[in-house]
Amino acid sequence: MSNSYHEIQSLVSHINLYDEISIHETNSRKTIVKFRGAFAKFTSGKNNSILSTITLLKKLSKNIRYKNFVVTVKKYSCRIWFRWWNLKCSYNISVFNEKI
Repeated sequence: MSNSYHEIQSLVSHINLYDEISIHETNSRKTIVKFRGAFAKFTSGKNNSILSTITLLKKLSKNIRYKNFVVTVKKYSCRIWFRWWNLKCSYNISVFNEKI
């Protein structure tokens, strides 16, 4: 740039530790993003940060430029996730404590 400043662009993706994200390659003509769970109705499948990130990665990487993906995001609330985690941990502890 002529003013000696750098042009910097960034893309920030905020995720929740309770979300479950799965990515699979597909033969379809475009990338598909599906949202599931309690908060799915508040998100857009056509204009979101996941599609923006994949589009940016396709521009920067030759390896995935012509590939398309199916991205499924399961949105969990903290309360549901903690219940599942407590059940899983308590089961693992009970199995671990059994006599050999």
